Amino acid sequence: MKNGVRKGQARAFKKRWKDIHAVEREERRRMPLWRKLQELTALAAWARYFGWTKFPPNREREVRERWNRLLRAYRG
Repeated sequence: MKNGVRKGQARAFKKRWKDIHAVEREERRRMPLWRKLQELTALAAWARYFGWTKFPPNREREVRERWNRLLRAYRG
């Protein structure tokens, strides 16, 4: 027997994550605007702290190419 994930296990895993995302979406929908802005401000502060305010030159193309490779691999 091969070590790996069976179809049933993969489906169950995918369903659990789909359920989790549904709960998170509902929590976000119900979240007050002031809290959303507070979280956005915190994320922006972390970006400044880690120096992520400027995207290095030519990195955008590299990232796009990487996503395109992943998409091609996913679609087969």
